[in-house]
Amino acid sequence: MLVHARFISVWVAALIAGCVPLSLPYYVGDESVGRLTYNSCSLGAIPEGLVVSRAGIELLISVQPRREDEVVHVRYDIGKDHRAQLAGREVAIDLRDGSAPRIGTIGWIDLWDRVKEDGYVRLPARRAGLAAPDLLMADSQLPTLPTGPRPFLAVRHYWVAAHVQTKHADRVWVKLPDLTVDGATIMFPEIRFERRLYVGLAPLNC
Repeated sequence: MLVHARFISVWVAALIAGCVPLSLPYYVGDESVGRLTYNSCSLGAIPEGLVVSRAGIELLISVQPRREDEVVHVRYDIGKDHRAQLAGREVAIDLRDGSAPRIGTIGWIDLWDRVKEDGYVRLPARRAGLAAPDLLMADSQLPTLPTGPRPFLAVRHYWVAAHVQTKHADRVWVKLPDLTVDGATIMFPEIRFERRLYVGLAPLNC
């Protein structure tokens, strides 16, 4: 009973401070390939993702547990007047345990934020032209807004996601489809992500 009372006291104190106790699994990307980045909800320990730059194109890549599997999120940062084209829809995760790589499929591109893990918000004004066979990311592909032309942006963010069955493996190697930018092919290496566990306090507003 005393232990239970102490637990309640800690919980109440955390709530008053605007925080809640949290145990959260997460994946960390290989810093030899890119740099880890953090946002206001990163809890000081959990990275938002791994930033990888190639030929002037920047990617923010993360692997996030989802139920019994994982979701690979990628944000492509494409500069103004560039025409980028995905070579395919498949994202492969290799566990390097002798089994075949797991394959996830990119369904849509979201122009606003991370696409939802269990389906996309199907708003035409938010989707870019991922229709076959083009798989393009360019301003010319964007549907118009009801309010008029889209605002000028020096760099536009394009989010994609692929659900991959890994059963929460301790290490995964992610291979993204190649990207053609203005006719030049950019190949991204396999990127290792390692699973870790965060135990601590998290702010209520994140």
